[in-house]
Amino acid sequence: MNYYNKFLIKTIFIIVFIIASTATVSAQLSGSVGYSLLYDDNPFREITGSEEFVNSVSTGLNFQPSSDNEFYLMYEGNVNAFKNVGDRFYQYHSFGLNYSAALGNAEEENIFMGADYDIKKGTSDYSIYDYNMYSAYLNGKIDLAENIFGKIGYRLSSRNYPSLYDLTHFENLFYGQISTFFETRTGMFLDVAFGNKNYSMVEETNDSTGMMGKGKGKGAMAKANSYEKNVNAAQLRTAFKISQSVFENTGISLFYLNRFNLSSSGKNLQSADFIYSSDTELWDDPYSFSSNEYGITLTQKLPLEITFKLSAGYSRRHYTLNLADSLNLTQRIDGKAEYWLGISKTFESVPLFESLELTFDYMFIQNNSNMSLFTYKNSIAHFGLSLEF
Repeated sequence: MNYYNKFLIKTIFIIVFIIASTATVSAQLSGSVGYSLLYDDNPFREITGSEEFVNSVSTGLNFQPSSDNEFYLMYEGNVNAFKNVGDRFYQYHSFGLNYSAALGNAEEENIFMGADYDIKKGTSDYSIYDYNMYSAYLNGKIDLAENIFGKIGYRLSSRNYPSLYDLTHFENLFYGQISTFFETRTGMFLDVAFGNKNYSMVEETNDSTGMMGKGKGKGAMAKANSYEKNVNAAQLRTAFKISQSVFENTGISLFYLNRFNLSSSGKNLQSADFIYSSDTELWDDPYSFSSNEYGITLTQKLPLEITFKLSAGYSRRHYTLNLADSLNLTQRIDGKAEYWLGISKTFESVPLFESLELTFDYMFIQNNSNMSLFTYKNSIAHFGLSLEF
């Protein structure tokens, strides 16, 4: 059975499962099912690329055992089929539980916690990038003053690559946000995060032992020893965003993000082989570079309740952490410009479902690097359909 037949069978199974579930426990189950088609003219992000089409089917389920909405179970998953490189077919599944509650004198929920288990499974040679991950989070909201709000939280995760042991790691992430709003319909947001990754590596050394004796073939012999060591990568991220409602149906926002690496050692595979797996650990790990990033977004509500968004961004990145030392990537500096437009339309109360959302996105990337290997242009077009229930 080829991958496209498997893809079709899984698609039918997901749709039948969701419709059957809504018919039996509609009061407790909510979620979505979706389909998307992605076109990429440079999937490996090389100087000269070849095109690729990716078909994806996804689903999201939320189950609430009781009506108080404080505790619910979650599932998200997708299967992805590639047209030109069929053996890159992969699937992703995420299972989680979440809890929220109001503490103190709060009128609404102000503390949130949860845990997740994620798994990615590929086929053929691409199964080398498979992983499983455990994670948990805890965060809370507080009112600091009139129209000033705060949020603070912590997230930990442990990701295991069975075939890429050197990329197996444990991550701590501490984060906080302060936001404020004005009568001028202006919002301001300050985000600060500190992240730390700890990798377990196996290093091999050759110990030479001299052997004295007569006869041909006797001399120095090398004995390979291996030992495990820990490698840490730490990064401080600071972001500022301001949003402004210009007219009744028009809004604009500006943002600035700074990433500052606090260590000079780390791991980054620098591989585009699985760029569509949503796995930045392999393609462009955020811990691998320090950067200054800027962006602007325009949001416009059009007639017929159509939403139009247009954004542009630029980042200056200095790659300081890497695995491919032979390429001397610590000297790599990139200037990356991104342009994006999106159109979406939601239809309410469709048969068997609560709503139907159609989306179309287009992105153009121009990446210039002082290392020609990483200079590329990339156009990506995406069409999506999502049914909510």
